[in-house]
Amino acid sequence: MFIVVGALALTALVSFAGGALLNTVNLGAQRSVQYAADGATDIAIQSVRYRPSYFPTPSNCLTPRSSTTQSISIDTRTMAVDCSGKTTSNSAPVQIRGSILSTELTIQFETSLSTVTPPNFFVGWEVTDPSQPTHFVRTTVIESEDNATSTVTLSTPANSSGSGLSLELLPPRERVVTFYTCLAAKAPCTSANAIVMAVVDFNDSSPLGHACTASSSQTCGTSMSISQWLVTLANR
Repeated sequence: MFIVVGALALTALVSFAGGALLNTVNLGAQRSVQYAADGATDIAIQSVRYRPSYFPTPSNCLTPRSSTTQSISIDTRTMAVDCSGKTTSNSAPVQIRGSILSTELTIQFETSLSTVTPPNFFVGWEVTDPSQPTHFVRTTVIESEDNATSTVTLSTPANSSGSGLSLELLPPRERVVTFYTCLAAKAPCTSANAIVMAVVDFNDSSPLGHACTASSSQTCGTSMSISQWLVTLANR
């Protein structure tokens, strides 16, 4: 009886230990894939941040883009990242009359800002003169605002002074891009097979085009925020 009881206890102990070892190995492998997916997502985010891309059609977003399917190897794991996105703006362009003062860094509006906008409402907006495109260089933005005097300070001096100008103020736009990261063998990556799904808002100082263009890529990704980061089971 003693031998039978001991044998049963030993069998249960060996089974438990074997299961624990197997679970440890499986968990380690899953964690490795998740860490690789996190790393690939980070790389893709930085790749997209400074490029004029918002992926209206879902596609691979890793660089270089010499082929339709790009992947990256991290800790022996080969990952793919696909993106889809859109642009958004919380405000419409504003038409306003004003004068470029002699400093060429200051504009005074004919409309009282204290009655139409909260303080610093226009900070970050781009200034253009549709009738005289040479007045401002591309991506001249408002850096500060004084509502009491209805004046704003520009990031770049105007090319000339003038009064009674019909100015257009263009609001900053954001590219909202969703990243889907999966094992390269299961690409294309979608919400159905993604190990990591991240939603990132890229703020661009210029709203021209879709907020940043190939000819003015220095305006891309002036700031960014991650609004969502989901990690799922690595066996997807």
